[in-house]
Order: sequence, then C-alpha cells, then structure tokens
Amino acid sequence: MKALEARHMIVCLHQSGYIEVYSTQDGTCLAAANVEDGHFSPPPGTKANSKLPVIWKWKSLHVASIAEQGFLLLACASPKATTSTLQTLESNEADREEETRIVAFQVQVSREGGPDGIMLKKMGDWSLDGYAESVELIAENDARPASHKLVSALHQAET
Repeated sequence: MKALEARHMIVCLHQSGYIEVYSTQDGTCLAAANVEDGHFSPPPGTKANSKLPVIWKWKSLHVASIAEQGFLLLACASPKATTSTLQTLESNEADREEETRIVAFQVQVSREGGPDGIMLKKMGDWSLDGYAESVELIAENDARPASHKLVSALHQAET
C-alpha cells in the first residue's frame, strides 16, 4: 500500500495482482486494474515474461510522480513455487535464475478530479533477472521533469 498524498489517494497492490486506488477522504474505490490485463512487448534491453505457466506472487509496489501526467506505478512479483508437472518437465530449477516480473501503470488524473477523473493505464509488462525485493525506482536529480531509474541487483533501465 502506498499513499499519493498530493492527491489524497492510497494505492493497494494485492498478492493476486489486483491494483486499486482509493480516496483517503471517503474510502471510495476510484480505479482498479489487474496486472494480467492487456499485452505488451518488453522494453528494449529487457526480456519477455516466461513462456511457461507461472503463478506470480505480487510483492512490492513503487510509486513515482511524473509531473502533470499523474503517477507511475511499478508492481513487482516473483514466481510462486508450484508443483506443476509442466514446469518441472520443461525447466530445470537448478539452472534457472530468480526472475522478477514488473508491470507498469500510469495513474492518470484529469483536471476535473472526482471519481471519474482517475484512470489506471497499463504501460508495460516485462521480466528481469534478480529478486523482486531488489528492485527500486529512483528519481533522477537532473533537468528532466519525469526522469526515473529502475534499478535491480542485476539490471538498470531509465523510464
């Protein structure tokens, strides 16, 4: 759960992959989305999600302000240990590195505000090598108004 204090909102990420935005003034759900909605190609320099059926455990949520455009949300997940025979036959767990799935959403806030003025728009979906707990979103101290870096133990990308 993360607070968007400037807009009086709270964003919740459930382990199942649902993201909900609530008003801190009256508790109203302003917007909701599921990480599985929509399909995106991964950004350059990253890899697509695993082709194997994977159950993801959503672990962390990162929030960054992107100037007048609203907020950027990054939901991070790790594969959940399963007993799927398909996974066992097609992958060797000893050879597999830890993988993190990241899904990006933009919280768009209209000038009018109100419940109809909030929208969650899925912006991307990709995987990185490394642990979900090692991912961090860092704001850059430069002249660009919405410059952030996504940093993990094994990867770095600019947004």
